[in-house]
Amino acid sequence: MDAKHKKWICEFCEKEMETRKGWQLHLNAKHLTVECRKCKKRFASKSDLKIHVKDEHTPRCNVCKIELRERDRISHMRDVHFMCPCGIQCTSKEELYEHIDQTHNKVKVYTTEEEPLKTVKKYSLEPEYL
Repeated sequence: MDAKHKKWICEFCEKEMETRKGWQLHLNAKHLTVECRKCKKRFASKSDLKIHVKDEHTPRCNVCKIELRERDRISHMRDVHFMCPCGIQCTSKEELYEHIDQTHNKVKVYTTEEEPLKTVKKYSLEPEYL
């Protein structure tokens, strides 16, 4: 917008419009011809759209921000950040597996007089925690 003359100026072709609505209609009709399928935002070129998709719609780890395929997210969180899919974060892989066993896999930990070491009995395994 040109504050001095109260006109809206197109950044692509420098055409002047009297209103913001006219300026937006002009942009959409003449310059913003490529649309993002996910959010419907419009861009002037395919390269601008490609940058937008990479920045806005590429799955990323919410802890370290690296790009991830969706199918790798759970294993990345488990193996790198020791985080369970239920949201509990542990301080080590061993602590995480103990949490998963006791909380999600219904592992009962018990000792007997004959066997003072811990013995476990698993009742179920949930695949997302493996």
